[in-house]
Amino acid sequence: MSSFEYVTVATGEDYIRSCTVLSVKSLVYSGVKESCIKVIVNSEQESFYFDGILPSSSLIIADIDMSPVSLFRTRNQGLFFKTRGLRKCVPSPQSGKYLVHFDGDVLWFSNPENFLQQYVEKTWFHHGKGLVKEKR
Repeated sequence: MSSFEYVTVATGEDYIRSCTVLSVKSLVYSGVKESCIKVIVNSEQESFYFDGILPSSSLIIADIDMSPVSLFRTRNQGLFFKTRGLRKCVPSPQSGKYLVHFDGDVLWFSNPENFLQQYVEKTWFHHGKGLVKEKR
């Protein structure tokens, strides 16, 4: 069984349909077991987009009040939900388990577990932008 648990947080029908569903599918296709992936969404309706992709035990419904965030600032809603969702739904660290939080717009081309295993004793962040030098 994998010692890695992959977690993403997403809200909003457009973002979930256009990004997060594809990201989760690519992670599954890379060879990561569905039981090792968790998706935090804000409502039962948002969880339906993952039917047939993940078992219901992999879906966590945060039910967070989004009213403190301006309805006109969609980006702020996503950031607000991500921090609140992770805080509310991700348990305290578990011995022998490693959390891999990924954004919902990441596409996985191969199983990352061999790579991640090299760094299990470190906390690190990889943004991914700027890896290729742009031509001017």
